Amino acid sequence: MPKKTKRSGDSQQYPTVDSPPVDPFESLVATFYQIKGYITSVGKWFWVWQDGMRQPGYQDIDVLAINADETIIVSVTSNLDDKVSFKRNKSLDQEKMNKLLQFFNRAQRFLTETPEYSWLMKSGRKTYRVVVCAGWHEKNLERIRSVLKSNEIELRTSSDIFRELRTEIRTIKEKGLKTNDPLVRLLNLWMRRGPLIGQSTTKAIESYEHG
Repeated sequence: MPKKTKRSGDSQQYPTVDSPPVDPFESLVATFYQIKGYITSVGKWFWVWQDGMRQPGYQDIDVLAINADETIIVSVTSNLDDKVSFKRNKSLDQEKMNKLLQFFNRAQRFLTETPEYSWLMKSGRKTYRVVVCAGWHEKNLERIRSVLKSNEIELRTSSDIFRELRTEIRTIKEKGLKTNDPLVRLLNLWMRRGPLIGQSTTKAIESYEHG
């Protein structure tokens, strides 16, 4: 294993194994991208040296989704305010925004400088940065979406994910595709049981999101 240097900004340059997601929402997001045709990797931890630190700091890519042409780096959060928010004077919390941008920059550097992963960042492939949130404050949602878009980051909410999953799972069923993924089977069961369960589940999701 290569020795860790101590220059600020240096990052890990060798592969890492996935860490099983602890948050069920991260599992849902990974499943979402798989259903959309991507191969996913979850919980990829990597280290970065920072000024004034005696030990490297660690960060992880929650979900990495790839297909023939695209590499998507996904940061998953239960609360959007943890990633992007506004101060009491309604100005953007720039410190949080910088931290988010720094994460994506570091993740891309890790992938670029790790020989086994470098092809994911090669010229000709499209790279996307995505934040997926389970909960948010409705009054700030569109403003945050606009701020992220101006920084070339896409925002997806759990409502977006569930809405697209309903369509994709119907397609899977129509094509007769088989899977033993418990999450997909649960969602399929939810959809098959009709409006009663579907409506109550949707209300529960909306209550969780905005609570």
